[in-house]
Amino acid sequence: MSADNGIYILQTTHFEPDEPRPIYRVAHAQDINNLEWVEKEEPYNLGAALFMIWSESPVFYEEEAAWKYAYAISKDYKILEYGVTQIDKYKDLHFFGD
Repeated sequence: MSADNGIYILQTTHFEPDEPRPIYRVAHAQDINNLEWVEKEEPYNLGAALFMIWSESPVFYEEEAAWKYAYAISKDYKILEYGVTQIDKYKDLHFFGD
């Protein structure tokens, strides 16, 4: 049986008045490949899907801090099929609520 889970670091962009800056969020998720389906079949729901997964995450302004947090929470899971992974394909998007 597959766990199909992992700890995922999402990189998006926070558009500050002077210049954009990267923001990182960390969450445990299952079936993360469903994001690809949403992006292809229901792109109007992509923001909602990202929000559902990462809305409870603390916000990190430094990538290293996000990785440290991700490895720390990974210890809470006996099985992580996909380990700790960064998702940066949405790095040009603005996370809802930022």
